[in-house]
Amino acid sequence: MSGASLDPSAKAADRGGIPAGARRPLARLALATWVSTVGNCFTTVALALAVAGLPGSGAGTVAAATAPTVVGTLTSVLAGGGLADRWNPRSLMAGAELTCGAVQTVTFVLLAAGPGTGMLWALGALSFLRGLASGVTGPAARAILPRVVPPHALQRANAALRTGMSLSVIVGPALAGWCASAVGPAEAIAADAASFFLAAALLYRIPVRAAAPRHPPVQGFRRELREGLAEVVGRRWLLLVIVQAAVLNLVTLGPMQVLAPLAAQEGYSGARGYAAFLTSAGVGAVLGGMLMLRWAPKHPVLMCSAVMAAFCLPCLAMAVHGSWWQVTLAYGLLGTAEGIFAILWSTALQRGVPAGVLGRVSAWDFLGSFASLPLGMVLAGPMTAALGLDDSLLAMGAVGCCVVAWPLLWPRARSALRAV
Repeated sequence: MSGASLDPSAKAADRGGIPAGARRPLARLALATWVSTVGNCFTTVALALAVAGLPGSGAGTVAAATAPTVVGTLTSVLAGGGLADRWNPRSLMAGAELTCGAVQTVTFVLLAAGPGTGMLWALGALSFLRGLASGVTGPAARAILPRVVPPHALQRANAALRTGMSLSVIVGPALAGWCASAVGPAEAIAADAASFFLAAALLYRIPVRAAAPRHPPVQGFRRELREGLAEVVGRRWLLLVIVQAAVLNLVTLGPMQVLAPLAAQEGYSGARGYAAFLTSAGVGAVLGGMLMLRWAPKHPVLMCSAVMAAFCLPCLAMAVHGSWWQVTLAYGLLGTAEGIFAILWSTALQRGVPAGVLGRVSAWDFLGSFASLPLGMVLAGPMTAALGLDDSLLAMGAVGCCVVAWPLLWPRARSALRAV
């Protein structure tokens, strides 16, 4: 198990094109993914604007209405992984999109009716339901691609999907903000609901190959989740990168989500400067995806581990009071690294993990990597109170670099990462 590796012939074949028979299904999957991503951007922007416009609303009110989405996602991701291995991932994804569409329809009706008793609780509950659906989507989205394209085309397919998603993340918030200002936040949420229904319709039209028979056959749910965890622990390369990502989210990326806007407010034109930083990261992610359409690294998992060093650059640039252009470039490099990492990592899992457990392994990967992110955001306040903003950013960047460096410098860890 620990010696499982990617097929060298498949890695080398990544420079080839998508087979003709897989192009139309992949195009439908890409379009559904992009539409859904834009819908998620509408959800984030329009719901926050709608809640902010309620009488007596403040930052706490907006958080109470939107934060349950993250809680719901973390709650359901393991169940989503188990279901993705049991059922057709296309049906799971389409069902999740329909659920999100229904939730947004109810949200629109609630907001259109005007403020009332218990509205905030209702919006929080709806956000939690949407998060539950999102938790199911993640593992299924990773499990469906090997049933749509052959192994040799996985990296190019992942790159095409990720590049489109990155473009959607750039366009989506701007489109959502324009729609909310033109017709109102509630009406923007109605358009959001329609986007989820459209994504579901596109998904249902994708032909997918049947999964190989399960050996052993379907067991109890808890036992299947333990089996998925055993697959993760038994692959040293997989466990190393998950631990690396978890610690990096805790000490660098989580606190950065809180402290970077504060640093922008102090020295980089506030909200306008921070928006430019995030736009630069989005453009970088698109460039990273385009690069992966043409380049297949010899050791993709080792590359995944190495490119995470770029995640620390914005913290270091702001800590030393770099110029606006330097911080913008740092965010662009972060985005490029994120694009490269996401594509290579998805491809490595799709090739290096048996199809029958891919959903569960993806779920453990997501939970293990990102469960520490909210904790890192919480730790940002005490850390800043103790060290100050500049020293906190410097410590986050420096510790993050150490997290990236240790598996690259430790020979046994480096050998495990080079084995796939």
